[in-house]
Amino acid sequence: MPVIVDDSELQKQAKIKQQEEAKRISKLARLYGGMKPSEAVVILNQLDDPSVLAILNKMEDDEVSKILPLFSPERAAILTQSMLRGGILN
Repeated sequence: MPVIVDDSELQKQAKIKQQEEAKRISKLARLYGGMKPSEAVVILNQLDDPSVLAILNKMEDDEVSKILPLFSPERAAILTQSMLRGGILN
């Protein structure tokens, strides 16, 4: 017998998934915020820009201000421009 899923159930599942992702990003932001900026940037440099933006957007401003200058000037500028546009990369 097929299982019928209505729109409200799909919306509920999407909301749960979004909440779980937000929790994971917040946890990562706390972990990176607890590292020395020079250590954090070594790892962040290995991640794609959307992942880095998600993490930086959840970090405290003073933590981001210590990490951002440690990226290459080009990448720091790209990340900054993306943050100005609300974190969306083109």
